[in-house]
Amino acid sequence: MTKKLCRTPLLSLILFLSLPLVALGGPRFSVLSGYEVDSSDQSYGYIGLMTMWSYFLVRAWADEVRYSFEVDQERIRAKGPGFSGGVGLRVLKGSLFFNLVGGWERRDVRISPFREEVKVRGRLEGPFVSADAGFTGDQSRVYLVASYSFATTYLWSRVRFLRNLSEDLSLGGEVVAHGNEDYRAVQTGAVGEVGFGPLRVTLKAGYKRDSVGDRVYGGLETYLEF
Repeated sequence: MTKKLCRTPLLSLILFLSLPLVALGGPRFSVLSGYEVDSSDQSYGYIGLMTMWSYFLVRAWADEVRYSFEVDQERIRAKGPGFSGGVGLRVLKGSLFFNLVGGWERRDVRISPFREEVKVRGRLEGPFVSADAGFTGDQSRVYLVASYSFATTYLWSRVRFLRNLSEDLSLGGEVVAHGNEDYRAVQTGAVGEVGFGPLRVTLKAGYKRDSVGDRVYGGLETYLEF
């Protein structure tokens, strides 16, 4: 992530979009962050803010993705800091939930070395859509999420399963598939989550197969709700 993307635009946007919810009373706020890196120095880092009230939610997101692929047997490295904001609907029914968010994304994808054949590059912006659903039981939890960016043709999807060993400790696994017109990756790994009151900390690690070859990956995620 770049400092430029994480300054006032992120906070200003979510505060502006959250005003109607605050006026209605009783909103809840969440802060999400994470960083993942693989053995080829490809990575993804993010920080997000969400406001939730009744059946509505507002989301602001800043992130940076780094990935590599080959064009005519030449390694191309891409670096893409981005920012997005969106609004959506949320449905809660017992132990089930579903969120649907739509909004606008802007991303600056820089590639090295430069090649005309690379399809996703330069300053790009456009709509995005994201959906996630989950089930929370006494002994286990299942989460499914998928998002698509029309600006970068990037599709990201994940299935994650967690088994509750205690109130504050869960173990499980995940399968993730993501990529755009230039890059593809599929990864599977183990996941561990620890709770510290309102803060959840998740560690993950596993195997990744992408456009260039085989990798191992690891990461850290945090979720704070207040």
